[in-house]
Amino acid sequence: MRRSPMLSNRGGDTAALFFTPTRTSSQKLGWLVTGLLGLASAQFASGAFAQGIPPAIQQIERIQQEQQERTQRQFDLDRESARPPSNLQPVAPAQPQRQRPPSVCRDIAEISLEGALSISPGTQRELTSPYAGQCLDAGKIELLMGTVTAWYINEGMIAARVYLGPQDLSTGRLTLTVEEGKLEKIRVDDKDSDSISTRTAFPGMLGQPLNLRDVEQGLDQINRLLSNDARMSIEPGSEAGASVLVIANEPKKRWRVNLSADNTGSASTGPLQGSVGLSFDNLLGLNDSISFTDRRTLDRKSNTRDSVSDSLSYVIPYGYNTFSVGFSKSSYKTMFSLPGGTRLTSDGDSTTAFVRADRVVFRNRDHLLTLSGTLTHKDSKNYLEKQYLDVSSRQLTVGDLDLSLRSAAFGGVAFLGAGWSQGLNAFGALDDASGLPDTAPRAQFGKARVSASWMRSFPIAPGHSIDLSTSFSGQYSRDVLYGSEQLLLGSVYTVRGFSRYSLSNDNGYFIRNDIGLRNAFSLGGYSGDWRVYAGLDGGYVRGHRGDGDSGSLAGAALGVSVKLGSAMLDTYVMNAVHRPSWMPKEGARVQASLSFSF
Repeated sequence: MRRSPMLSNRGGDTAALFFTPTRTSSQKLGWLVTGLLGLASAQFASGAFAQGIPPAIQQIERIQQEQQERTQRQFDLDRESARPPSNLQPVAPAQPQRQRPPSVCRDIAEISLEGALSISPGTQRELTSPYAGQCLDAGKIELLMGTVTAWYINEGMIAARVYLGPQDLSTGRLTLTVEEGKLEKIRVDDKDSDSISTRTAFPGMLGQPLNLRDVEQGLDQINRLLSNDARMSIEPGSEAGASVLVIANEPKKRWRVNLSADNTGSASTGPLQGSVGLSFDNLLGLNDSISFTDRRTLDRKSNTRDSVSDSLSYVIPYGYNTFSVGFSKSSYKTMFSLPGGTRLTSDGDSTTAFVRADRVVFRNRDHLLTLSGTLTHKDSKNYLEKQYLDVSSRQLTVGDLDLSLRSAAFGGVAFLGAGWSQGLNAFGALDDASGLPDTAPRAQFGKARVSASWMRSFPIAPGHSIDLSTSFSGQYSRDVLYGSEQLLLGSVYTVRGFSRYSLSNDNGYFIRNDIGLRNAFSLGGYSGDWRVYAGLDGGYVRGHRGDGDSGSLAGAALGVSVKLGSAMLDTYVMNAVHRPSWMPKEGARVQASLSFSF
């Protein structure tokens, strides 16, 4: 473990920088850089943050935060399904012919459910107690049987049957026999393409009662792969109460290539960006997937402006669990000018590695609750005029625990999330020294995170709809944070309208709102849609002392997107609506992205 220095800058982590010359550089320029950063340290200590810190410090932080933001988004896309969760609607099974109860009324003091292994004793009492102690005729007994059957259907156990066997009701005791059914076999119909692994999609289900929720989960794991489009059906088994689950799939090719270009990159490393993505489904025959993405500056200048980011991820499911690992490496080069005209070059690289486990802890027709745990290691190295910036370069290890809920709400879909991030002194991470001042950033920090979103589509005519969406994301920490853990405002994924300047600090939030008109069409045998939309975003960040990059941003966007087959074009005009008085003004900017997959 490497001990953190006693003096550091939370805004750029380089208020007091110690240089380790690891590359050849001019001695005079080296003393100039050292002097400038020493001056920045003194000015930071006196509170002159915005005017005193060299622009390179904030510029470096923004570059690495944006690279980290894009990489995290790519990891999320690799892990998550492009399709909504399955929602299989249970249908009440037709009850088989059985001996009808006598039409006369019988006094029943006690009711028992035989074979109802999935119903707890307490729930059994809740179901039967309204009928116990009454004189039951045939109609009331039928109602009781329907009540028990409805419980099974609501729980997704659609193969369960309730019977009334021969018995003497004059004893005052009524016994209903439940046959919960079992899954006898899982059959895959995919034209012998081996596109589906039932071992990881439906583990432990054979011989157990058939539960629709388990089937939904398995279908989600299968259809997470874009090469699959699976459907299910249930057939009778070879014996009474047994069922056969049939999974029909029309698989597409397992590999995909995605090409994209956009002008949403940082002005300091080159706005024109391009990416190539490669992915392969069912690599090991376990419903797994592997993805690789390379993103880089297209309008690069070899010595003054460049950025490259590579990411690799692997995802494997197992029933209600999804496991993923990933690795990314990013690098940048940029140049900035001092007030006197001196130009300095900065470059650096960062690597991120993580392991993650997701567990669906509850699901029904309307709700999906997921618990997630992630362990991430981050290593960043920065250089100014080929001199290694010791304090600005660091290793951090972070543990995340998250709980997320997807739910049907107000005619749409809502997402709620809450999580905790904890800095750990593990795997070579920076270890906080004892006696750090309150203004020093912490490697062993604690941070709370919350998020919420809602979206709904309002059909207005065949093929036409109005789409609404709103989202909120925020974080809070009692600790001063390093730049990589702060909240960044002013980017494609937070507050639109800002491409050159941003705000970043320990605590804050942002809100994004969109409204769009979507229209479906077909052209040349391909289906597609075009969408006109408007967006309004806003956010606020604040540090513990209230200075630095504290403040609020607001921005607006107006755009149009067109999707045809596997090609998509999105272009919009964005403009700043509100900014702090000290932040330079940015004019309206047109941003566009074009992507194509095959």
